[in-house]
Amino acid sequence: MANFVSRRRWLKGLAFTASAAALSPLLLRRAARATAVTHKVSPASVQYRIVMGPNHGKHCGMCRYFIPGRAQGMGGMCLGGTCQLVAGPISPMGYCMLFKPRT
Repeated sequence: MANFVSRRRWLKGLAFTASAAALSPLLLRRAARATAVTHKVSPASVQYRIVMGPNHGKHCGMCRYFIPGRAQGMGGMCLGGTCQLVAGPISPMGYCMLFKPRT
């Protein structure tokens, strides 16, 4: 004996599948963005330090991952900021192994 599915049940299943397929990329993108923000490395693990002298132009203020704080005096060089990869407050005069120059 064959099992028949009513048209109403079939249409409900089709609507659920279509909405799940439409929403899944948005939910996956949002989840990926949330995990990228929360997984920062510790300053000690990348040998973060504040450099008080010439370092061949390699300091956090010139790095592509540095997010400056509000600019106050000396173009914001006296005020710290944050990093996209390293946890905690970051000095613009700091340096770590993840340094990449801005392009």
